[in-house]
Amino acid sequence: NGGKFNGQWGQVGYNIVGQLAGTHAMAEGMVGVDLATSAALDGTDRATRTIGGITQFAGLAAGAAGGVGRLAGPNTFSPLPGSAAVTRLSNSVGSAVSRTFARVDDAAGAVKNAPTPTPLRAGVEFEARQLAELGLPKNTSGWRPTVGQTQSAAFKVIVGEAKYTNGGLPKGVILDATKTGFVEIKGGSSVLDSTYQLRLQTYRSVIENQPYTLQTTRPINPTFRDWLQRWGVQVKGIK
Repeated sequence: NGGKFNGQWGQVGYNIVGQLAGTHAMAEGMVGVDLATSAALDGTDRATRTIGGITQFAGLAAGAAGGVGRLAGPNTFSPLPGSAAVTRLSNSVGSAVSRTFARVDDAAGAVKNAPTPTPLRAGVEFEARQLAELGLPKNTSGWRPTVGQTQSAAFKVIVGEAKYTNGGLPKGVILDATKTGFVEIKGGSSVLDSTYQLRLQTYRSVIENQPYTLQTTRPINPTFRDWLQRWGVQVKGIK
């Protein structure tokens, strides 16, 4: 900076301030990296850690400033004393913290205002319309096989190997309607293949001797259609 060194301690002070300036540049780079990473990882938690790191760095810089002041004494240099360098560093870090909070607020607002996924909402509405046309109430009661049933020959033939929840219980199903037999409604346009859910519902209809109707707008895999009909499932297309 064109400053003149006055004595050995002035040289030491200059070196420390130079290191602070270099560390400042590194900190600015790390702040940019953390901000970009936090946005990709739903920002809030990562940004909090970034702010903590910046705060800790500012504390270290303040301690270094005290050391520069003690070393300088009469052996100072000009026109860039250690205190001015640290003041610039502190202001820059404060600005970076403010930018981080602003990015976090923007990310939180975007998540809060995100609309409900359209396919899910459309599927729920389609199912409700179909049940209304059939005059059937929506079933909300789940059913799961017992451990003994999952080990039976019938279960293994119809369903296959049992699947379990994280808590160790056999996975269950919720049929769309159960008032006058079992009804399952499937909307969409993709090919309907064999699934654990549909095989488990078929198993229940067999052991409880209940009629089971699968109503769908989707084309059904011919092999799976034959399998359903073999177990007494009535497949109806929805136009």
